[in-house]
Amino acid sequence: MNTPQKPNLAKRETTKRIKIIEDSLYELTKYSKAILLTGPMAYGQDFSVDEESPIILQLITDAEKLEHLGTCKFFQKYNTEKIRDGFKSDVFQKFTLTCIIKEVVIECHFWDEKTWKDVAHYKRKNITRLRSQTRKIYTDIAYSFDSEELTTEHPDYKKEIYNVGELPVYDIKNEKIFISGSLSDILICIKLHDECDAKSAIRECKNMTKEKLAETKKEKNIIYSLFQTLPNKDHVSPEVAESVEDVTIVSEDPEISI
Repeated sequence: MNTPQKPNLAKRETTKRIKIIEDSLYELTKYSKAILLTGPMAYGQDFSVDEESPIILQLITDAEKLEHLGTCKFFQKYNTEKIRDGFKSDVFQKFTLTCIIKEVVIECHFWDEKTWKDVAHYKRKNITRLRSQTRKIYTDIAYSFDSEELTTEHPDYKKEIYNVGELPVYDIKNEKIFISGSLSDILICIKLHDECDAKSAIRECKNMTKEKLAETKKEKNIIYSLFQTLPNKDHVSPEVAESVEDVTIVSEDPEISI
């Protein structure tokens, strides 16, 4: 079981971030249909959160909600009209805007509602997201139910006037499923706002992932669990780990499949 390295620091920085979230949430609800808290503040509160930990939010939205994004006080440095047009035209289904409040970075990942729900239901293996103007290669690391890593590279490319890139959701190699961050964020998230029944999609995602765990071919004496698919496992608090590990399988038969 993980143990906190600096519990007093973790508690202090967690409290600071909770206050920031409370103070900024109302403004962000104007431009979203649901808001999910992911990242360190979802899996490491009072445990592994430190001075460098960002606040990571997933905002499920649509073109109508983004109509007045340019009025948001947090994103004045962005050309929100151009971003909104690309999003509305389905050039990309996800984009990220950041801001800094009280020296804490807030990452706001905006998702097209239908795309996000498709991801939650395993209907998309990848999506297209807006990237920065500087072309780069994104390296994705996905994990299987027995913690094996799958690393893939995804170069940015030009689509119309936008620089975009592929964001993996999951992959299948040698009959083994590998889960990327987009899905693991749904498995460990805290719902802050919901007017589009995101909670049902979250519940279905967890159930479908458990079914895929049960269907996975097992090798002898290997531990299989939902927890094994998570990145940053060392930073997950015992309470969150326990909630995720409600489905854990230790195989004793190399041919077993449950």
